[in-house]
Amino acid sequence: MIPNMGVIFLGYPGMDLSNNHFEGSVPSLPSRVSALNLSGNKFSGTVSFLCNFDGPLTLLDISNNSFSGSLPDCWMKFQEKLVVLSLSSNNISGKIRFSLGTLFNLEVLYLRKNAFVGEVPMSLRNCRRLRFVDLGENKLYGVIPEWIGELSKLYVLVLGSNRFYGMLPSKVCWLHNLQVIDLSNNGLSANIPRCFDNFTAMARRSFGDDVITSHAYSSAIPAKCYFLNGNECPSDPVEEAQFLDNAWVAWKGAKQLFGKSGLSLLESIDLSRNNLSRKIPNAITGLCRSLNRRINFHYKILVYSKQS
Repeated sequence: MIPNMGVIFLGYPGMDLSNNHFEGSVPSLPSRVSALNLSGNKFSGTVSFLCNFDGPLTLLDISNNSFSGSLPDCWMKFQEKLVVLSLSSNNISGKIRFSLGTLFNLEVLYLRKNAFVGEVPMSLRNCRRLRFVDLGENKLYGVIPEWIGELSKLYVLVLGSNRFYGMLPSKVCWLHNLQVIDLSNNGLSANIPRCFDNFTAMARRSFGDDVITSHAYSSAIPAKCYFLNGNECPSDPVEEAQFLDNAWVAWKGAKQLFGKSGLSLLESIDLSRNNLSRKIPNAITGLCRSLNRRINFHYKILVYSKQS
């Protein structure tokens, strides 16, 4: 058990309690932290404690626990600094809060394997710095929004194993930097857009030109640096750390976790287990030939319909 640690620090330290055997509700924690990692424990209860934090939180990772209930609605207080938000593999339910769209500096959004329902909130179109989005294995529904194509920095987009339906929006082809897209196991129908050859990052990147799969965040911020509003800090500089991405991808008949160097080499388009119709467009077959030449075995394209 963790004792209550509701103390006040002069600066904004990081707190990493990940990969232990802590269980029960989260105790009182310091309200002024720059990073909080509680992943890989057995914490339970609601996540309302998140609203107790103040200051420049840059990373929040509470993945792989047993949290439940709905998301709180206090995300605006983190809009200036939060870079990484990982809530995957819990039992969090309800709708994805509209206020998540105020996280203008967010680069990473992991909501995978929860019980979220409803549509993807339009407010997320404001998070233009997003590079990795994983909303897989939830109960989200509705059409995949056209505005998803406006998130031009995305290199991983996972919406698989939900309840999306309707046509694939053509604007998804605006995502020129995509390396991995997983829309599998939904109710998507009609034709595959003919513009899939617009995924130029897949077709043009030479082998060995690794994609950047990490994100810098502040692991400790001295008080004087924060109150200088981001100006150069002459001493006690901000300490930075790296959050490394990882993605679950269908490979050789099973879901496998790719991270570090494996993810940087991976190329994957997964449209399997939907209701897509007609023939596969030439854009995909051409892309497949390009990937085969350049990436060898580091790609996978799955396109087939649900079995009746």
